[in-house]
Amino acid sequence: SLETSDYDSRQDFLDRLRAVLATVEDTFKPADVQRLGLRYICRLTDGATERVGDLIRSEVLGIMNPACDSSPKLGDSIIFMMTEARFLGLGGSPIQGRWGALPSNTTYDPDILEPVTGPSWVLDLDMATSAPSPFSTGDLLTTATSFAESLYRLFRQMITDEFLRFHGGEP
Repeated sequence: SLETSDYDSRQDFLDRLRAVLATVEDTFKPADVQRLGLRYICRLTDGATERVGDLIRSEVLGIMNPACDSSPKLGDSIIFMMTEARFLGLGGSPIQGRWGALPSNTTYDPDILEPVTGPSWVLDLDMATSAPSPFSTGDLLTTATSFAESLYRLFRQMITDEFLRFHGGEP
């Protein structure tokens, strides 16, 4: 398992993964790998939660989509909301997606997401192999790269260009 929230780019993450896989292969010489997964979790907190309507596409927000006028709407009363869907990724592998609003000190899965003080909005995209395969650094990295491309493609369909600008990127 390799977990990090501190990497410069997708290539930086994949380079680190390659180093870990190569070390495992050289040191332990495993015959196979039971599962390879890649997960992106994006959590909006503080000022970003107030701008979720500008940062996330309206079709993703559903009933949380901010109203165009000042009249009350169903989304104004949401305390907790998680949406779950399966998408078809590149090469036919499924992507498990979960997203929604969490109140302060709440999580939907304590094994992968710690509660934080204050409300947050979470986007969690996960892809994994479903069958054992021979352990080969090159093959595993190819799969991880394909997963990263699929996850990023879906991520970009769910966010707005303003999301990228808000986080210091370019559309």
